[in-house]
Formats: sequence, C-alpha cells, structure tokens
Amino acid sequence: MGRAGLRQLLLSGLEDVVAFDKAVVGSGRSSDGQVVVHLADGTSARGDVLVGADGSASAVRKQLLPEARVLDTGVAGIAGKVYLTEQARQRVGPRLLSQMTMVLPLGGMGMFLAPFERRADQPESADALDLPEHLFWVLLSRATMLGLAPGSRPQSARQLQDLALQKADRWHPLLRWLVEEADPASVVGVPLYTSRPVAPWRTTNVTLLGDAIHTMTPLQGLGGNTVLRAAAGAV
Repeated sequence: MGRAGLRQLLLSGLEDVVAFDKAVVGSGRSSDGQVVVHLADGTSARGDVLVGADGSASAVRKQLLPEARVLDTGVAGIAGKVYLTEQARQRVGPRLLSQMTMVLPLGGMGMFLAPFERRADQPESADALDLPEHLFWVLLSRATMLGLAPGSRPQSARQLQDLALQKADRWHPLLRWLVEEADPASVVGVPLYTSRPVAPWRTTNVTLLGDAIHTMTPLQGLGGNTVLRAAAGAV
C-alpha cells in the first residue's frame, strides 16, 4: 500500500478529533504536568502526552533535541504517477506491476518504480480508499543536475516533467513513456534528506515519531517500516 492509502486508513474514524492547518511553534508544561502546545495562529492545546510526528522540519524536535540535525544529501528526485488504465497496463506489462523496481542506467542517474494496485486479499476497508491504481516513478540524480538544490529557482510541474524527459533522453522507450504519461498534477520535485542518530534522551511526556526523529531517504523503503516499529515499541 502507498503512504497516501495508509494515511487515509489511519485517519478513518477520526474526523471529529483531527484538526488541520495548525502549525506547532513550541510547547511547555502546565502546573499540573500536562503538555501545552503553542500554535502559529495564537491558540494552544493541552494533553497528557505530546508526540511530535511533524516531519523532518519538526518544531517539536528542534525544541526537545536541538542537537538532532537533518542533513541535505545533495540528491533529489522528480516524481510522478501514471494512472493504470487498461492501455497503460498493457504498455507497462505484468513484471513492473508486480514489484518495486530500481533502474540504474549510466550517467549518475536512476529511476525507482513502484505500483499501487488493489489485491484480492486486502481488507474491505482498502476498497473504500479514494486512490486510483497507479505506477509511481521517481527519477533520481544530484540536486544540482535537476535544478532542485537549495536556493534554486522554483520550477512548475510541467518544467519538471520536461526536464525529466530531457534527462531520460537515451533511456528505454518504456521509461520515457512513463515520464510522458504521468499526470502533470502529480509531478513534484523532492529533495532527499537524512539524519544522524542521536543518543538516548531522558524520557518525558514529550516524544518523537517518524521523520521528526529519524529522517531517512526513501531509497531502501525503510522509513514506513521504521516508524511502525517505533510506534509499536511505544505502546
């Protein structure tokens, strides 16, 4: 399952308690020991436990563990999705739709492919996901080669797609076709970050989860597995 599908499942049934567009700027403790979270809009919230799961730029981590650093790898990707119509399925073929694939052509570049298809043995809840079946691809290279280095001029989705086509000029026709057929609305530029492990810290009622504490590149597919193991260990 893709991360978007997992996100939908995790949010299912929580519509009345989840609030969006609430950026955390800091936290403190009340006199009774509860955690008070301060939000960018001037409001606050309180509770018994604060779990900072706010990504690589986590405001909770910066306050709790200021020594924990996120590092720019110097690698970036241009990513897109090809929706699996019957024509697309025939063109792609069963092999690429049955596994994750890493393509390593010459020239200091690569392409990662991953399908999202419903399986007959998935629970019924998966059928309710509003996620069309697709093949996800990401063209990887140095950020400077893709115009995605820090401080670079922003590029539109069309510019990124055209650049990916240019970089894949001598690649297999199927790979070029995947770049051409990607839904323009799905094309994004994604710089890759990683983090250095930090020493154990004193346990309190403020903790961290996911990219907020162990940002890692997606190239080994370990990020989601790691965060689920961390969550299981916290229960």
